[in-house]
Amino acid sequence: MSSHLSPKKPLDLPQRIAAGLARWRSLGRQVALSAALFLGVVIIAAAFVCAYTIPEKSVAVLTAAAGSIVGTALCCLTGPRLFQMRATSRHQTQEAAAQLLAENRRLETERDNLEREVRRLESMRLSTDRLKGVLRLALLEYDGVIKDFCHQELSNVPSDDIWGGEERHEYVGVVEASFKAFLGVDLQKVKLRPEGDTRLVISGISSEFQGLSSLAEEWKLKEVRVKKYGRPLKWGDVYKIVPNDPRLADLIIAQRRSLQERLNSGIDFSNLDAAIKNLAREMLVLLLSPLRKELAFVDGDDPAGLPLLEFLEAHNQQLDSQTRVLEEQRSSLESRASRLLGTA
Repeated sequence: MSSHLSPKKPLDLPQRIAAGLARWRSLGRQVALSAALFLGVVIIAAAFVCAYTIPEKSVAVLTAAAGSIVGTALCCLTGPRLFQMRATSRHQTQEAAAQLLAENRRLETERDNLEREVRRLESMRLSTDRLKGVLRLALLEYDGVIKDFCHQELSNVPSDDIWGGEERHEYVGVVEASFKAFLGVDLQKVKLRPEGDTRLVISGISSEFQGLSSLAEEWKLKEVRVKKYGRPLKWGDVYKIVPNDPRLADLIIAQRRSLQERLNSGIDFSNLDAAIKNLAREMLVLLLSPLRKELAFVDGDDPAGLPLLEFLEAHNQQLDSQTRVLEEQRSSLESRASRLLGTA
């Protein structure tokens, strides 16, 4: 991941020591010059005091003149240099304050950049725990109706009718079942493969039947009947319904069970395959939007891709590593700021 943060500048300890020594030397020179200036003033004052106490006027004048000359010379030699050093010191102090302010602003800017980068990384995190609960994702609910017809021969025996022939007992059942079918995708089969730094290739999207609910049935026909046929003295076949046949309840249960097995094994929803895949792509675009990458969908299975959960776990681990590095940089930055304030 590229970063717009400025590199951390190492502390130059020798330069700091040299700067500290230079300040102490400047302070020592200022003290020496101040003492020399004060000494010049003292010499002038002492000369006039001595001249005042000397009885002879000529000696007093000479003493005052000599003291004034020496004191004035000392003041003239040290005073300008002292004032110049103080002016230079004030200028250096102002420059140091300006540099301190600029460094403080730079540190604040760098700290803000670090905090923004940490927030950006946190916004790119995806919760795999929440995703595990919806790996088999239902995307479409389909209201359907199916009709089931069952014709089953039960027995075939000679007829005891006076017309002779054969008797065949048979069951006929017609039921209409309405249901809600749930269609979707299995996210465990979806694979992701990075392509460069800004693109993800997604494969393995396939629609699947995920179950039924609200199953209701309406029986159109359910009966056991007898077919009489093959009578030499009678033309045509004769059908007769057997009321309250004891076999009817078991036959209805068997047909119902067969229908439920057909429904649970899946119905042909191939006409909805394209719609389900489009819904799955839209869902994945929304789900993976925090990654801030271009998504490219391909049909079939990509052997080089990683399963969705495995890819997201690796992605989150990478984010954790990058976040730790940024937190260490922020901690170091705060230490530098504290030291900077301590030297102010």
